[in-house]
Parts: sequence; structure tokens; C-alpha cells
Amino acid sequence: RYQYLVRFRPKVLRASAGNNSTSAERTNTCICESGVHTIRKPSLVGKCWICPWSIDPNVASRVCALMEGTHDFSSFVHKADRNKKDNVIHLLKFRAQAYLDDDDESSSSEGENAAATDDNIVNSIGKEPLEGRPRMLKFTVEASGFRRGMVRLLVGFVIDVARGKVKEDEVDLALDGSNSTESSLGYMVHSAPACGLYLTKVKYSNI
Repeated sequence: RYQYLVRFRPKVLRASAGNNSTSAERTNTCICESGVHTIRKPSLVGKCWICPWSIDPNVASRVCALMEGTHDFSSFVHKADRNKKDNVIHLLKFRAQAYLDDDDESSSSEGENAAATDDNIVNSIGKEPLEGRPRMLKFTVEASGFRRGMVRLLVGFVIDVARGKVKEDEVDLALDGSNSTESSLGYMVHSAPACGLYLTKVKYSNI
């Protein structure tokens, strides 16, 4: 089992100020695109990925659920190793859990890894609007086996979808091993940085 930690600001959508904006434009105006310097934290340096983009954690959670199960993960293996083994792997668990990153005692009482549900976000007290406050996103990945670079590529892909670079309906394409060539998927699958990746559990099958 692996875990991967990401610190990010959520993508917040708010009605556009323009009176002539269409309904679709008002719905899709992103107001939270601050730089990484606004979410850096000394205690987390080297321990998580400080994501430079605003992301939607709900999208991340949906994409993780779509990727669970048995698939050809060739697109998520280091390109030097893609043809060395059979990359059909059973992804037992792939979850993305968002929670408020808060030093308040009120937040810590909810538990270190409390999920960022609507209730605990609304009840938290902060120095800036709750909707745009930095949060943590914890990925948990369990599989029948892993390949070189697989977890970081999985996380990088999910983040790309959650920030809107890749469409959700392209997830199935990424899970088709026949499309794992660099020319067809090079723009879709990018590796997350090494910081933030942790091996938390190893289970051996009975011999």
C-alpha cells in the first residue's frame, strides 16, 4: 500500500461579475488560481507535493473510483519498462481523501485525516474565506502489484484531470494498454514528483 500527499487550493467556481455573461460562463469562472508561494508550509517541505494548480477534489475522487479494478496499466508504467512485463494489474483500492490543513485545535480534534465534508469545512474558523483555504489531498493506493513509477504516474494523471487539463471521459483511453505509446498518451500522463510518496504497508501472499 502506498500513500501520496498533496497540498493544494481548491478550485472555486463563482458567478462572473459581467452582466452579459452566459449561464455557462458564470458557472465556470474560477476565482482561485493563486501561486504555490501562498500555500507553502515549512513543516511540510519535502513531505508532500505543493501543487501549483487549483484542483477539484471531488473530480479527483471520481477519477480514482473509475480506475479501480483490473486494467492494463501500461500507460502508468515507466516507459523504459512498459514492454518488460504484463501490466494487467488489479487495483484493489484507489482513493483520494481531502481534508482541511489547519493548525487550529478545533480542526485537530476532528482527527488528523478528517475528511473535508461540507459540515467540517463550514464549521472551521480561518483567516481567509473557507472555500479557498489550502487543503491536503491524501491518495491511498493498493494493488496486486506495482510497476516502476506507477503510483506517481497515477497521481499525476488524476491531478491533471482534477485541474481540467485532461477530460474525465478520457480516463478509459488511458486505461487501454494499446494506447500506451508516447505519441498517443504523452500529453495525458505525467508523473507527480517524488516528494509526498510513502510506502505504508506490504502484504505477501501465502506460499
